[in-house]
This record gives sequence, structure tokens and C-alpha cells, in this order.
Amino acid sequence: MIFNLESPTAALSPAGENPPDAASGGGRSRGDTQRAVTTVPPQVHRIVENICLATNYLLWDEATRRMWSELHTQLEGAGFRLVLLSTVIPDPALPFPVIPIPYLMRDYASAFPGAAGGAEAVAGSDRELLENDCARARGAYPPEEAWGGLAACRGFCRTLLATLSPGFVLGWDSTSPLAVVLRALCDEAGIPFQVLERGLLPQTLMIESRGIQGWSDLRTHWLAQDMASPAGADAGLVRIREYYLTRRPQKYVQSGSVDGAETWRERWGLQRKKVVVFFGQFDACGLVPAHGTQRRYNSPEFASTQDVLIALWAAVERTPGAVLVFKPHPLDPEPYAFALASGVIMAREVNPHVLIEMADVVAAQFTTLQFEAALYGKPVLLFGRSAWWGRGAAYEVNRRGAVRQVLEEALAGVEAGIRRARAATFITWMMDQFLIAWEPGVPARRTLGDLAAFIARAALAASDQPAPEVRCQRTFSALEHLCLPSL
Repeated sequence: MIFNLESPTAALSPAGENPPDAASGGGRSRGDTQRAVTTVPPQVHRIVENICLATNYLLWDEATRRMWSELHTQLEGAGFRLVLLSTVIPDPALPFPVIPIPYLMRDYASAFPGAAGGAEAVAGSDRELLENDCARARGAYPPEEAWGGLAACRGFCRTLLATLSPGFVLGWDSTSPLAVVLRALCDEAGIPFQVLERGLLPQTLMIESRGIQGWSDLRTHWLAQDMASPAGADAGLVRIREYYLTRRPQKYVQSGSVDGAETWRERWGLQRKKVVVFFGQFDACGLVPAHGTQRRYNSPEFASTQDVLIALWAAVERTPGAVLVFKPHPLDPEPYAFALASGVIMAREVNPHVLIEMADVVAAQFTTLQFEAALYGKPVLLFGRSAWWGRGAAYEVNRRGAVRQVLEEALAGVEAGIRRARAATFITWMMDQFLIAWEPGVPARRTLGDLAAFIARAALAASDQPAPEVRCQRTFSALEHLCLPSL
């Protein structure tokens, strides 16, 4: 693998599995045998002396390219060079260095054979990482097969941090094994680390100090206990609703039918039914392994999407006039044969906005569609510790035996006005204080410029470090050696 900051150069993408959301294109994947290009930003007349290292799992569609390019521009204005680790390589190249990495932990052993080093002590949490990696590969291999990859990933990350010496690190998807490894090493080295992820509403980003879902700062940070309505909150909520209900942006490109809600009600014979729509979770993001710490924290009662589905189906079956519609997560490969055999209506190919419109109650664990449901005024039946768990905005299922009771309360609209008001306060508060707009017109107060300014304030100083170009070249040379087998 050849890395070079001076001109477009060849960098052989490591072989291995593609991420589930990268199979359709949007750049070169790590599995390509062709060469992937990294390049250097154009010459600028600013003093750029620091480095922000970030990771990316997104496909390189036009929206992703705009997002990272704009963050690069804002960081450069704040004196930072953006260096990106990505499971898919942008084509054409972007004006900042992109280092190809495997999506799966297992594949670090073949991508960076020189990074494995000697034997390391094995912690119990390591097994959880490997089981999560196996789930992301859809069970294509046993967890034990990824032990060498975990050691190589740690060696790769140690080398990267030591040679690049970033002032700040942004890790995508805090539930991923790479993010867990990278965060631990940053903490060990004293390097500021934050989680970067798509926000709770489309076309936004969020940064978290600990993690997403149950670990969100909106739930766990001492300073976020009180939701203060911003000035002009009512007008702000009108703008937010108008933007999202008119444009209907989606996080995942879905080719499903966009026939209206009434059309689907009629097609499924649901005209006089109370419809409960359950939007599933991709279990690998926070629920695997079922015995692990992440799952225990994010979802104390329910171990998986199927676990919730079975409990919810049982409650709906005992509720006169109610029917259950289930839309699995776009990345979820499970067939859910139980649901099909039990008469649950499967809605993989139906647009999520149509399903929200159809629903009398929206059920969810962590999907951000729950917040969009609130914009439609729909009651939310909540089965996991999402960012607004404990705020009184949703009908929360605190224990397995309470599913039917809480479902009936949601269908009956118990304290519906109070919950709608709390949901509205939460949405306006998070759009004012927390979420970051990365597309023009998004009604969030913070921008990528604000994110760059925050990174500049919170980063390690770099005045005593070599120039970013020197550190990048040093890093690329070191990574070249890691691509060679250990002697």
C-alpha cells in the first residue's frame, strides 16, 4: 500500500467484506482490487498546524461528499487538517487525505499484517467486540476468527495515533468495534475523542462525549437534565415541522412504494383497525452481544429486535381491533419467519413516512424515526433507552410484563397532550442546542462551522508538533510497513 501526500497516488484497498451499506457503490470499497486515491488539499493561505482525525462508514453519495468537504473547509479555516479513515474510498478524490480501512475487525489482520505484534492480554470485553464484529458480517464466521484482526486493529490505531499525533479524534458509530478500540487508545494517550454520528433528525449531525442511544449526552450529561425551551420555540417548531414534513428527507435510500397511507390501509384491509407500526433496529448497533454491556445499558429488558417484536405481537394480539405492521431496519438481513407465520404485516418495501402517517401508534427502540413520528403528532411506544428516554415524551416500556398496559395507554391517548408538549420541547431544544445542520436550510442553529470552532477549542495544542504535512507523510510511511507481514 502506497500513501503519498504530495500528489494523487495509489493505495491498495485491503481485501475483505464490504459493509452492509456500502455494497451499492458511492466510491471504491476496501474489497476492490484496483487502487484507491488519496490526495492533498490545495494550497491555502491559512496557518494549518493541527490535525483532526475522523472515521467514516457512509457511502460516498453527493450528500456525504458535501458533508465531509464542508467540514474540511471549516476545519481548515480553524487551523486543522482533516484526515479521514474510511471503509469506502471516494471517487473522484476529495481535497483531504483518506486512508482506506476494513469495515470488519477480522480483516485488519490481512490488511495490516505487520500490526498484530505479539500476544496481548485478553479482556472479557474483547469477546464482546468479536461477537459484534461477527454480527456485522451477518454471522459469516465465528467470533474466534477475528482475534488476529482485533490485535492488528489495535496495532494499526496505536501506530496511527503515535505518528499522526492528532489534536482531536471523531469516531463514527460508537457501537462499532473500531470506535471502541480507538476511543480506549485515545483515552490512554490523553487525546480528546468524541463520537460523530448522523443526528436525531435527517440532514443533521451530532457529537457525543460517550456514545449514541442510551449513552447519549441528552440522557446522561449532568448539564442536560433540564430542557430549556429556546426563544421563539413555537415558531421554531413550526419551521422544523414544515421542513421535515414537506421535504421528507431520509437517512437511508429506500426504493419502497410511496403510495399513500390510505392506499396501504385499504390494500391491507385496515380501514377500521388501530395500526401499530414497529420500526426495527439493526441489532449490531448496540444490542450485540445480547449478554454484553452495551445491550444491558441500551435495552435493559429486551435483547434484540425480534425479542421486542414477539412481545409486541403478543400484546397486539390481545388488544381488540389492533394490528401490527413491522418494517425491519434497512440493514437488517433477518427474515423474521415468526412474524410472517403469525400474521404480522411485513412492510420492508413501504416508505417509512407513509407508515408513520398510517400509524395510530409508532413503536421503536432506537431508530430516529421515533423523533420524526413526533413531528407527525404520533404517540411513540418506546422499548429502548433512546435519547429522550425518561423525558416523559413517549410511552416507555420499563419492564417486559407492562407491554400490553403501556400499549393500551398509547392507543387510548393517556396524557397525550402532556407527552406531545414534552416531545415538542425536546425537539426544539435539541435543534437549538445539540444537532448540527450540514445541509442548507436545515432548521438547526448549529452549523459545521460551529463544530469546527468547538474542535479548535477542545483540541490538544499543536504548536510544538511538526507541520501536518510532515506528520501525515510520517504516518503514511508507517502504515506502509504495517501492510507488510511481520518478520
